[in-house]
Amino acid sequence: MGIRGSVDSRLKVDVFLLTGRRFVDVLGHPHLSGGAVSRQWLSQNPRIEDETVSVLDALIVGAGRSGLRFLRAALVAQPAHVALRIRTVIDENRSRLTAIEGNSIACVSSLEDAICLGPYDLIVLCVNESRRYSVFEELAARGVATKRIISEKPLTETLTQAEFVERRFDGTPIVVNFVERASRVVSEFRNWLRDNNHVVKRATFFWGKNRIGDRRPTIGVLSELSHPIDLVLHLADVAPGSSYRVLAAHGTSSRLSSHTQVYDTLHIGITVENGPLIDGSSSYTWPSRDRRLLVFSGLPTGPATHLSVLIFDQPIWDLDSLHIFDLARDPGRMVDVHRLRIRAADIPEERLTIHKVTRFLETAIEELNRAPSGNLADLRQAMYVQRILHDIDVVAATTNRSWRDAFSNTAASKEVAIHHTEIAIRKMLLREPLQHEDYIWDDGY
Repeated sequence: MGIRGSVDSRLKVDVFLLTGRRFVDVLGHPHLSGGAVSRQWLSQNPRIEDETVSVLDALIVGAGRSGLRFLRAALVAQPAHVALRIRTVIDENRSRLTAIEGNSIACVSSLEDAICLGPYDLIVLCVNESRRYSVFEELAARGVATKRIISEKPLTETLTQAEFVERRFDGTPIVVNFVERASRVVSEFRNWLRDNNHVVKRATFFWGKNRIGDRRPTIGVLSELSHPIDLVLHLADVAPGSSYRVLAAHGTSSRLSSHTQVYDTLHIGITVENGPLIDGSSSYTWPSRDRRLLVFSGLPTGPATHLSVLIFDQPIWDLDSLHIFDLARDPGRMVDVHRLRIRAADIPEERLTIHKVTRFLETAIEELNRAPSGNLADLRQAMYVQRILHDIDVVAATTNRSWRDAFSNTAASKEVAIHHTEIAIRKMLLREPLQHEDYIWDDGY
């Protein structure tokens, strides 16, 4: 059930969201102040009926672009039978916490301080890859226990770091935010493949954007490449650990957005045992965002007979499309057989440009109390993708790496502004009315 109506009707300053079969209005209720839920009040409230509502306390690590997106998603998410409470947000840059401070969310600048304010049922890691491993290290060293860790993608900068996480957090459910899995066009396409007894024979992707001069630390386009690789493996139902081979990898590296030399463009080819051929290009030097996936499918024992085109985040985040063509019905022509296009009007306004991350967050919470759906990338899948990225890096570095620092004059030249998102978050926490443009957080990334 989507939340409609004004922001004032669904948010409370202490950021408590109670959900069940019906949305619960918790505005200003005295029993919810101070972070405690009155079970007596819940049982007497007819809008709860007889449902059991559990409370999850969450820590968000990082209050930059990703952290504010997860915070906003938490404010509108409706995981079934759960009250989600953001207890603490941490960022070493105190200025990033300005929009959040003054509410019942604790804002701290060190992980040590955040841990002291715990425990937490949910920890969301929104820091850059360059900081993520150190957070995992400190969580492990301090023996922090939690019901689930949500991490941005990829899991870490290097395979060695990821293998540490795999060893030390083997008993902790970890899911990685490969957000395209949460797109409606992906679920629609998976259903179409199943209903037509099709398997993925080959997939070609074009996945990139413009990050020239963006000073944020980055491991390069390997990070971007993780999205289409995971997505193809998901669509093709490739089990983590399946044998694969990197057939080719050509990379061009530069200092396009930092003082470190990283890949800004990669062209790769991979074959998966009993799975599809995967080829594609990913770059941070394209003029604008382009996320396209071409999937050739057919019956298990036959040739590819259909081409499916999936396009993501056009013209803004979350507005995705699926177009399926029959290649065999009239040879030489592509016959249109199925279409789906997500428009802004299909998404509740408060979820505009955060719809997929909100769906991801809801699923991650709900699956704590139910069998996995297979729609989330767990630790085994995250490690599988990490190993593929590592092997791509090895092949590109040893055989086909080009180097030309065409961007030295623009490197570290601009701070990516998040002022607009900070203002919107502040309005939400203060229960101030939002305008339509406040919900549009898309910025080309």
